[in-house]
Amino acid sequence: MLAIVLASSLAVLYLLAAGPAARECVGKENSLDLPAGYVQLGAWVVGSEHAVSLACRRDDSRWTLFLQRNVAAGDTSVPKWVTRVTLIIPRPRSGFTLASDCLVAGQKDPEVIAIVRETRSPRFVSIQRAWRADIRHESFVEIPTKGISCVNEASD
Repeated sequence: MLAIVLASSLAVLYLLAAGPAARECVGKENSLDLPAGYVQLGAWVVGSEHAVSLACRRDDSRWTLFLQRNVAAGDTSVPKWVTRVTLIIPRPRSGFTLASDCLVAGQKDPEVIAIVRETRSPRFVSIQRAWRADIRHESFVEIPTKGISCVNEASD
């Protein structure tokens, strides 16, 4: 189960299984359709020109984060997504999941995605690893886990 939330903005992160297709996407215009063999699990938004989609390969192997940006000119309602960077991350092991609705030092941070220990509590507080989708620099940065907590959408 994945904790996925919609935030407010427009740059895209795809979480996909790693492979040559991921690296080949960088710098190219893409639709939001996933390559063959991938399953979309959810979506959320980061910043004003970036959004995030979460998917994994059907064989559930290593995952990759894709940071994409909407480069459509003007007020067009049709986005044009360009992949800016990719990052291979470990697939959460049993008892862990991925969360994106996180607080850092008590402040909401929509750019953070974390691997968290599953719990029935309303918040995930045992954070294994975390990354920030640095929209300004269009990169992914691994960040310290101290002070991070994330909403558990599935809590009782």
